[in-house]
Amino acid sequence: MASTHDTQCYKTLISAVSEYAHGPALDEAAIIAHHNPNPRAAADAARYLKFLGTESAKQPLLERYREWNEEYSGRAGEVDPAKTSGYPLSTLGQNLGEALLANQAWLADAKLTAEVLRGCVELQRLASEASSPAPYVTRSPLSARC
Repeated sequence: MASTHDTQCYKTLISAVSEYAHGPALDEAAIIAHHNPNPRAAADAARYLKFLGTESAKQPLLERYREWNEEYSGRAGEVDPAKTSGYPLSTLGQNLGEALLANQAWLADAKLTAEVLRGCVELQRLASEASSPAPYVTRSPLSARC
């Protein structure tokens, strides 16, 4: 029998299982998986936590979001889907940020909201473009991705 790494199904395993069941065991698995070095697997886990994660996921999500932003701060070109091939790293940052702001297990207060938006690498890139001597910004701020 092939392992999950041979079949690559581990990249979306959390969301696939969550279609049929969810609960404390899957929450714990998703909290662990959102640290997966594969960005697609980590983004999948963060997406699960956004919709079905419990309050116990809040601090691990925040820590992972901070790590992700520290790693890519000032390097927005590396996460821009238009400039990269393969799975866009921006999706992981986006899913982590959305999980922190939209999860139903807690309310994102002003401090958390400000931190997530401040860490948004894509917004940093748009701000940089807006302050550059370019005659216009090519992307709408409404399309910004964290």
